[in-house]
Amino acid sequence: MPLQIQPPRTEEFIRCRDLVFDHNFLQHGIGSLSEKVQHAILKNYYCPNPSCQEINLGRFVADIADQNGVIEIQTKGFGQMRKKLSFFLEHYPVRIVYPVVLVKWVVWIDPQTGEITSRRKSPKKTAAYDLFRELYSILDLLWQEKFSLTLPLLESEEYRLLDGYDKNPKKGSSRSQMVPSSILGEVALNSPSDLLQFLPDNLPLEFCSSDIRSLCRLNSRQTSYFLLVLRKLGLIVQVGIKNRFYLYRVKEQILP
Repeated sequence: MPLQIQPPRTEEFIRCRDLVFDHNFLQHGIGSLSEKVQHAILKNYYCPNPSCQEINLGRFVADIADQNGVIEIQTKGFGQMRKKLSFFLEHYPVRIVYPVVLVKWVVWIDPQTGEITSRRKSPKKTAAYDLFRELYSILDLLWQEKFSLTLPLLESEEYRLLDGYDKNPKKGSSRSQMVPSSILGEVALNSPSDLLQFLPDNLPLEFCSSDIRSLCRLNSRQTSYFLLVLRKLGLIVQVGIKNRFYLYRVKEQILP
């Protein structure tokens, strides 16, 4: 099934973006802000009240905490927030905001002059599936009743410095900032079954990893984590073996 995308609050997103930086952003130097731009924009987008941001709860600090619970904005490293997440889930409803860059422009910067040397659109279109590697690292905390996920779908510019170690300065270069330019929609994941929307419409009733990899255009690692999470959460079950590959089926499609 296709992703169930909710319309964004576009004007609010642009307002939050403008709050974080102005048209002189590049002149101030990429990465000169104390907080990553993407994180700061999303924090304001999901909670415009500064008094509810960066709140001490126990020995941890929540990105956002208000009467609705806790919101953590996390681009990667779910496993590193295991202790924090476990503590929060004991006491509050918790929503993780996991930004997904659907459209990415790679912008190359001369580190000496700060000038933009080129800008190109990245061909990668499977960033949403990177979520499953993160979910795998906190499987023991999924899926608690008070837990939910929101995926803001972004168009962003990735600023990279031409500071590589090879004759081609792009090789081994460092990323300085990921700067969202617009929000394209949001996907709400409130229960394990919501993850089934990542399965393609034309998937066979019984399928193997190669079907997922080719239909979703994933790499092997993305495919493995995707299937592992769905299987561990009981959303798909192994029903056999074909040509040395495990065959799976969506659990709700299995007849009693």
